[in-house]
Amino acid sequence: MQHESSVNISPIKALNPYQNKTIKGRVTNKRKMHQYSTPKSTSQVFSFDMIDDEGTEISITCFGDVAEMHYHRVEARTYYTVSKGCIKEADTKWNKLNSHLEITLDNNSVLKCCEAVVDSQGNNSPFTPINEITYYTNNTLVDVIGIVVVVGEPSLIRRKDGSEVTKRIVKINDVSTFTINVKSWATTWQAVGEDLKNMHATQTTVVLAVRNARVGYFNGKMKLQDHTDTLWATGFDEVGTNLLQISAKDLYMLQYDLTTKRTPQTIIKRVLLSCFVFTLSVTTNMYNSEPRLKATITKVTNINFQAECTLLLAEIARTSIAAAFQTN
Repeated sequence: MQHESSVNISPIKALNPYQNKTIKGRVTNKRKMHQYSTPKSTSQVFSFDMIDDEGTEISITCFGDVAEMHYHRVEARTYYTVSKGCIKEADTKWNKLNSHLEITLDNNSVLKCCEAVVDSQGNNSPFTPINEITYYTNNTLVDVIGIVVVVGEPSLIRRKDGSEVTKRIVKINDVSTFTINVKSWATTWQAVGEDLKNMHATQTTVVLAVRNARVGYFNGKMKLQDHTDTLWATGFDEVGTNLLQISAKDLYMLQYDLTTKRTPQTIIKRVLLSCFVFTLSVTTNMYNSEPRLKATITKVTNINFQAECTLLLAEIARTSIAAAFQTN
C-alpha cells in the first residue's frame, strides 16, 4: 500500500478535463454491475461515488474489462486514490451528484486502496438544514439528517396504470427546529421503516440520515402565510415570473450557468419572507372522501404601503367612532 505522503493528492474540486491529478476519497455508494448490448457486442458497466475530506463528491464509471477488474475491489466506506482517469463533464441524465464532472476509468487508470484519515467523521458531505430546504427548487438532491419524531404506517397507493406501490413516511426534525417528511416507495424502505418504528418505540432518540433525497413540494405549491394562518397555493406562468422576477426557462438554465453567482436557490431565497398582495381563486375538491381547499394564485403585486396605510387608518377611525357610539 502506497503511503499518501508520497503521493500528491489534489482535492476533487480542483479537477479539470485538461490536467491529470490524483484524488483521494471514500466510497459512499457502489452500484451493481449491469450488462448492456450494442449492435456489435455485449458489455458491462458499474459505477461508484467518492467523497473527499472537503465534502466534494464525484462519480466514477468503469466499462468492460475495467469494470470486471475493479468491481470486487471497490467497497463502500473504503478509501481509494484515483489517477489517470478520463475526466469529462457530468451527464446529468444519469449522474445526480452535485458535481459538474465525472471520471471514467480505462486500462491505464490507477485505482488503489489506501488508509483512512484518522480524524474523518463519517460522511463529510454537509447536511442541509431542514429550514433551508425551502430555498431549493423542485427535484433538487439534498442530504438531510434529523431526529425521528413520527414513523408512519405503510399505505398502499394505486398508480394511474393500475399497479400498486407501498408508501411510507417518516417525519424528522433537526437543530433548526423545522420538521420534514421523508417519503419513499422503495421496497427496501419498508424494511427500514419497520426498523425505525421498532427503535423509535423503545429508544429515546433515533437519528435518520438520508443521502440524495429529492426535494418535492405538494403539487408544486408555494406556501403563503399571514398573521392568522398558513395556506398552500399554486402559481403558474406569469404569476411565477412576477413573483420571482425571472422566467421559468431562465430560472432552470441558471443551474448550468457558471458565469454567474446567481442560482435557483438564491432567486427563491430572495422572495422568502417577503410581503406581496395575492389574489386567489379558491375551490373545494374531494380527496380520499374529504373536502380540501385548493387555492390558485391568479395575481401577485407589490404592496402599496401608502394605500394600505390609508385603508388601515380609515378602518381605525371607523372602529373608534363605532366604539364611541356604543359607549354613549
